[in-house]
Amino acid sequence: MKINRFSLATILTIFLFILFIMDMITKRLFVIAFIPLSIWVLFIGVSELKKTLKSRNTIEEDANKLKDLLEKKIE
Repeated sequence: MKINRFSLATILTIFLFILFIMDMITKRLFVIAFIPLSIWVLFIGVSELKKTLKSRNTIEEDANKLKDLLEKKIE
């Protein structure tokens, strides 16, 4: 099973949060580890947004095809 970078960031964040809640790590260590993870997730989000905006024409074409298909089924 291949884990993409967003899944890895999510897993690490949840694991870090669980450790913090269970008092296995200090507040300082939590903040020191959480800040880079947050920046990483922000970077992933921005890159995904760029990909989505670049493929906007394809998305619009697919949406129009779906709309036409649904209109045909309603009639």
